[in-house]
Amino acid sequence: MDRYVVYIRKSTDTEDRQILSLESQKKVIMEELVVPQNINPFTWYEESKSAKAPGRPKFDEMIESINKGKVTHIICWQLNRLARNSVDGGRLIWFVQNDTVKIVTPTKTYDKNDILLLYVEFAMANQFSNDLSKSVKRGLNDKLSLGKAPILAPIGYMNDKIKPKGLKEILVDEERFPKVRKMWDLLLTGQYTPALIYKIVTKQWELKHRNGEPLSRTQTYKLFHNIFYTGKYFYTGEIRQGIHKPMITMAEFEQAQSIIGLRGKSGIKKHETTYTGMLKCPCSASITAEVKPRMICPLCHEKFNPQHNDVCPKCETKKDDMDVPLRIYTYYRCSRQIDKYCKQPPVNEKDFEKQVSNELINITIPDDFLEWGKKYLKVAVNNQLSQFASIDESAKRQCTLEKQRLQNLLDRFIDPENKNGEIISSSDYKQKKMEIVKRITILEDQLNNSSKNLDYSSETTGQTLDFSHRAQYWFGNGSREQKRIILSTLDLNPILDTRLLRLNLLKPFEYIKETKKEVEDERWRIEPKEWSRAMIQKYYLRLENPLVSGIGELNPFLYLGKVAYYRCTNPAT
Repeated sequence: MDRYVVYIRKSTDTEDRQILSLESQKKVIMEELVVPQNINPFTWYEESKSAKAPGRPKFDEMIESINKGKVTHIICWQLNRLARNSVDGGRLIWFVQNDTVKIVTPTKTYDKNDILLLYVEFAMANQFSNDLSKSVKRGLNDKLSLGKAPILAPIGYMNDKIKPKGLKEILVDEERFPKVRKMWDLLLTGQYTPALIYKIVTKQWELKHRNGEPLSRTQTYKLFHNIFYTGKYFYTGEIRQGIHKPMITMAEFEQAQSIIGLRGKSGIKKHETTYTGMLKCPCSASITAEVKPRMICPLCHEKFNPQHNDVCPKCETKKDDMDVPLRIYTYYRCSRQIDKYCKQPPVNEKDFEKQVSNELINITIPDDFLEWGKKYLKVAVNNQLSQFASIDESAKRQCTLEKQRLQNLLDRFIDPENKNGEIISSSDYKQKKMEIVKRITILEDQLNNSSKNLDYSSETTGQTLDFSHRAQYWFGNGSREQKRIILSTLDLNPILDTRLLRLNLLKPFEYIKETKKEVEDERWRIEPKEWSRAMIQKYYLRLENPLVSGIGELNPFLYLGKVAYYRCTNPAT
């Protein structure tokens, strides 16, 4: 009795892009074999896997059925659907040669009289696969030499579908490119975590892939680790230069990696708390939060947890009968991940925020000083223009030196004496080449953006003044996210030690704090009534008074800033 099975296969590789799909193969087999010859196959084997090498699950399952004598005929669309390698082809030929099975196609039935023909057919399929593999590799090498990345374009870019094969490039996605660039900008401020950026782009910006799928949280993290956005790409174990438009510089990419490394990974949170994941304990463990809901009984004034108690533990009054608010208490303590015996006491969130507010008071600058500082920035920018010229010259010399090192490394690698990798191995060459190329890219970015650095410095200083002027108000009236941003702006790694906040203020804020303290110390050495008159006299006797020095207003910022601060903090002067 004849026992038929059907095998249809669609490869996921390039070789079969023009071959009929599974549904099309099924349709041809039904119309030309099954229905006309009244065949009733007892099993259909369907597979989407390349046949270039052994190891197809459904095919192996069919071979096992043949070994057990359950199959006498195999129906397929063409012989190359069954095998494109000599191992699988040889197994089938052996079965046909021993009259164990016959292979049926819409054009011919192969039996033991067609062994030579089977050899030829399977050999042609195998050779086609080998030739195609060589052709694909040659095309890839040509594409790599032109700087065209043979990869799927990440979000913000798109693959060219118009140009012919081999000439296709990766183009800018005009709709998504600016939004992804803003994502990098948010991360580079050091004030936004990738998780927070993910919330912003999905909920506020509604950023989606070209297929309409929303950006996932995992994809957001991978985005910030993808060197493709610098104009380069990673392929076959090394970094290559692409011709696509870069979104960020290599220096910005390295800065982003440092920021992500400082942030660490966020775990699963049971409660929404403000400062978890930001603070460290002196024992180097992270600070975690405990959220404790509490109600106060209006009769006996007993405080209890309404999540664990339906009645007051003392007077047994039902909590549903209590017309009192639910109070939420948040405490921050050591997670004890490193030292399980750490004795650091917890601190209440309100007490902690009061400490942050006090730190902000120490760096708050008055309105008049803010106005004066922004005017002085224009003068400072002009004074620094000459300094940038010497910095650029030094960067050019260093870049030339690094390029010479790269050439020397190549000469050593291709030296005939290094034929067997005795001087430098292939892996060491790739690693050292990657390091040198990265340094060259950073230096070239520095040279290309030197004109922008001064503007950026000026803009950053202005933002620092604005932040110092308004940060205390923002912190007192802001959301959880805004409070986190303000704290991380002061210090990326604040420490909570014995309920006290230890901040290593960034240099601009440290200078403002020290200057403010110096002003206050000097102020209180003078009687309050005499303060205004004394400061006026002090100013007019200083060299910055043009009537005394004859040199106008331009004096070093360090000193003049303090004098301006004296005047700004005492409007009466």
